[in-house]
Amino acid sequence: MGTAIAGQELTFNLVITDPCGTPVVTISSGVSAEYQLARTAVVMTWSGWTFAPSYCVMSYNILIPTAVGDVATCSASSFKCTFVGTAADSSSIGRHSFTVTANTPAGVLIASFAATHTATIIDACEPPELVISSTKATEYKIGTTAIVVPIASTFIATPSTCLL
Repeated sequence: MGTAIAGQELTFNLVITDPCGTPVVTISSGVSAEYQLARTAVVMTWSGWTFAPSYCVMSYNILIPTAVGDVATCSASSFKCTFVGTAADSSSIGRHSFTVTANTPAGVLIASFAATHTATIIDACEPPELVISSTKATEYKIGTTAIVVPIASTFIATPSTCLL
């Protein structure tokens, strides 16, 4: 051990910086999807982001618009949203923005980076899928008089709640 000299003092400042506190981030481009209510589900996927240093493991957040809450199921960590709904979910019709952000390993939002993805929800009845069946006109003759029975048609809309 050394000898203490009275009146002599030396101060050290030690700064420890978390390299993941302000990472370099490369975000993926925004993607878009279209989903028509009451049809087969649609999955919108996007690429994950890259971070430097690469050992910084970030967590993702996604803001789901309230209007599509009943038809959109999203997983920020899986980089996807699945859209499925019925004709009754008409309040979700329109174009909606989904914002993805990331947090540092310490849970701090990286506020300067965000990606916006869009989904357009379309009315189930625009245009309706129609199944049309018809019969041919049939002509009946009684002597020299002809009677023509007109074409009969049946229209069935899909989904069945669509009015024609």
